[in-house]
Amino acid sequence: MSQTTENNSLNPSHDALTAARVAPLLHQAFGFHQAGRFIQAKAFYKQVLNIQPDNFDALHLSGVLADQNGNHEEAVELIGQAIATLNQAGTINASHADAYYNLGNALQKICQYEEAVSSYQISLRLRPDNVDVYHSLGFAFNELGMHEAALASYQRAYELRPDYEYLFGFRLRAKLLLCDWTNIEQEFKELTHKIDQGVKNAPFTALTVIDDPARQRKVAENWVADHRLDSSLPPPLIPYPAHAKIRVGYFSSDFRNHPVGLLIRDLIETHDRGRFEIYGFVYGPETEQDPIALHINSLFDTLLDLRGLSNQQAAQLARDLKIDIAVDLNGHTAHNRTGIFALRAAPVQINYLGYPGASGADYMDYIIADRTVIPEADKIHYGEKVVYLPGCYQVNSRRPADFPPVSRAQYGLPEHAMVFCCFNNCYKFNPAVFRSWMRILKAVENSVLWLPAGNTARQNLLLAAAEQGIGGNRIIFAERAPELAEHLARQQLADLFLDTNPYNAHATAGDALWVGLPVLTRLGAAFAGRVAASLLLSLDLPELVAQNEAEYELKAMELATQPQQLADLKAKLRRKLTDAPLFDVRLFTAHLEAAYEAIHQRSLTGQEPADIQVPD
Repeated sequence: MSQTTENNSLNPSHDALTAARVAPLLHQAFGFHQAGRFIQAKAFYKQVLNIQPDNFDALHLSGVLADQNGNHEEAVELIGQAIATLNQAGTINASHADAYYNLGNALQKICQYEEAVSSYQISLRLRPDNVDVYHSLGFAFNELGMHEAALASYQRAYELRPDYEYLFGFRLRAKLLLCDWTNIEQEFKELTHKIDQGVKNAPFTALTVIDDPARQRKVAENWVADHRLDSSLPPPLIPYPAHAKIRVGYFSSDFRNHPVGLLIRDLIETHDRGRFEIYGFVYGPETEQDPIALHINSLFDTLLDLRGLSNQQAAQLARDLKIDIAVDLNGHTAHNRTGIFALRAAPVQINYLGYPGASGADYMDYIIADRTVIPEADKIHYGEKVVYLPGCYQVNSRRPADFPPVSRAQYGLPEHAMVFCCFNNCYKFNPAVFRSWMRILKAVENSVLWLPAGNTARQNLLLAAAEQGIGGNRIIFAERAPELAEHLARQQLADLFLDTNPYNAHATAGDALWVGLPVLTRLGAAFAGRVAASLLLSLDLPELVAQNEAEYELKAMELATQPQQLADLKAKLRRKLTDAPLFDVRLFTAHLEAAYEAIHQRSLTGQEPADIQVPD
């Protein structure tokens, strides 16, 4: 965030004595701010505002400070007040562009994306061609689903300054959201080279593009080091005396209609309240109108809303509640509050579910996994100690079982064709995967591929298919289903789900398997590329896990051209679903609780974190 100061009072009625009193205080405040000593900086800004309540610099930079500490609502209020002083004085000029930029950043973090876009656009009118603003504007447009505008903003930033930190990866992700694969395989190679050279990149993009846990960890570590803003940390936590029940806090922006929320809700409900006290710490988008959010929130013993609190205040709240184990369900995903964990919310902190990879953070003690997603040999790529659950690490709350009637005609699918599908988000698609799909279509007569994609992505996918000699009538696009039950029901119309690599289907694979749709995956090298295999192996379906691209294509062609083999496979899947541990939430919860108890016992007795294998 930009922290440009004005250095002059905006109120000409203030006498020289007031200005003389304010100037050194501002100088000290800004010095502390730049040094990351936020508590001292805040105190000096407050002194300035006690003397001169309409001081633009103190209001603006107090807002920037609040934003950096995670108190985004306060940031919007303070920076808004600063801008109001300019409007009242009629003195807005190019030097105030940073205030609108910083206001946009704070608005974005409380999910007011349209307002953020307006603020960024004012900033650009005051100071055109500001790479910082174009970069942030791209993110806001993406969150609004305006992916073309997002890519245009990132592209403009890239033209202005191609070496801008993190820009290359964000621009690459914007292209993937549109299935714009122009020169993208070369850009994948360039991203790998940049990571090896230590160039900063966003962790989630690395998961999507790079099938290498060592590089993914390096990216995450660089990100964490770069975003640890507050150097005035509280003293480290020591374990609390044993409570009657272990206090577990789940932290997430996704207790709502979101894959994480849908996966975890039965776990929250099933926890043994005789041994555990379950706290929910919620932040991120407002969810007052989301019935799924209301349901999930009602399942916690205690629900705490962190939206109006800074990271420091949120961490202190968790400390005041003496939370024994804090579970971060976000990691490096949208709306995360990793700053809370950097301040040590609990004696034990766990990385789970939302971010399938190493956190890169020395303040995360454990990661929940299984032997498929993190093989023994891969532990070296994780700073966290590994908790190995039996079966699959991914909790799978039970999905709806009563489906509305559906037909192929209803979705534009040919009645007697072999229907391949992939309901992954299209940012997981890439040229190599798509070429595999096109070779499969070429080999299987009377087959189609059913995909979800927005308008621009559809056009790009059809062009890519044409380049491989596949007509547009063989690619069928799915609209977004308004209800989960319909989305699940329509998947029963497909014959085989073709997974992506290096980022697999995760919750999406669970959805398909739940309705009896076989998922064919290819085993990747990193966590994100091994999740579908974990799900399938827990169902005793190793025949659906390919080791390489050639085997993946061959399996797809065999299943498509041998109807009895496919029918037998579907029958096996249906049998496994009746008693498989994958969808047995009570069994999963018992395993996870055993892990929590082992972790907590180590903490109570002063032992360092260590790998844990939960027995089956």
